[in-house]
Amino acid sequence: MGRILFLLLLVLVAAAVVIPYEFKPGMYLGGTVEAAPADFSFVNDREKYDTVLVETPGIAGLPQVHVIWAIGIDDAIYVFGEEEGRWRSAAVEAGELRMRVGDAVYELKVGLMTNASEEQLQALHDTYRAKYNPEYDRIIGEALGRPPEPADLSIALRLTAM
Repeated sequence: MGRILFLLLLVLVAAAVVIPYEFKPGMYLGGTVEAAPADFSFVNDREKYDTVLVETPGIAGLPQVHVIWAIGIDDAIYVFGEEEGRWRSAAVEAGELRMRVGDAVYELKVGLMTNASEEQLQALHDTYRAKYNPEYDRIIGEALGRPPEPADLSIALRLTAM
């Protein structure tokens, strides 16, 4: 009986480490790899796709999976996080990542938005606000210490088909 209890506890601990949950990273992405669609705007349906999973290289070469917000505009998905955050830095360094949206996994290249126009940043800001408000203004505003502005999204990552 003790051995069964130990094995059950071991399985539960392994699941807690491997499977991402809410904003706790894990190591298991799951899903089925598919070709990236020509239009990612379907991601903006918050009822179906409130969050997505991103897989980046982690410590000791093990994958690390994070639960994040994402929006889709035309042929790209846009995500953002702290500029020096581990998952964002790993994605930029690798130049690619895998993202799970629903049951589909897309292999995507990572691009920076450092040269984005004011109009592009405004479109990102408007799309994030349309999908995630009032949480977007509250959470991002608390992190920044002021209301979010379009220029804050210059650190966003633009993810497109490989």
